[in-house]
Amino acid sequence: MHPLTPYIEGVPHPLGRRLVGMQRCLRTTDVDEVGDDSHLTAFQMLGSWSLGDYPGSTSLKWGYELLRDGFGIPPDRLHVTVFDGDPSSLETWQQLGVPVETLGEDNWWSNGLTGPCGPDSEIFVWTGDGPPTGTPSNDPGGRPRDGEIRLAGDPVAAGSGSVPAGHDEHVVL
Repeated sequence: MHPLTPYIEGVPHPLGRRLVGMQRCLRTTDVDEVGDDSHLTAFQMLGSWSLGDYPGSTSLKWGYELLRDGFGIPPDRLHVTVFDGDPSSLETWQQLGVPVETLGEDNWWSNGLTGPCGPDSEIFVWTGDGPPTGTPSNDPGGRPRDGEIRLAGDPVAAGSGSVPAGHDEHVVL
């Protein structure tokens, strides 16, 4: 993500306004969480980026359609969390009929101490037997999940300044 920072902030990218990529990531900001059932030290991040081409709500809808129609994941196996200060994403998920809950900083992505940051949505895929017994943040049985998909959008600049509207990412983690 760091190599894309100037383009997320509005500099035109030589390959256009829609990008896809794969990058190897090393977890550093929350390395103390590595070793539990859901945090890895290193992982591959697949990304589909809009550099001012379409709004965050479109990214959310496309992500949902990819999981439902492209990968055949039953909608009743999905649950979404959103940043509690992001009414647009909350409304989009409610319109799609996906169970959604609002959280605080768990749904805020950043590019480190400086650079773009902003609200995100995370889709959790239930892999347990039978129906889910709770939500991703409130499951007495330690909600098993096969994957977590992060859809981030509408970045802002950390500190001062802003990022142009429509610069969104659709990232699968």
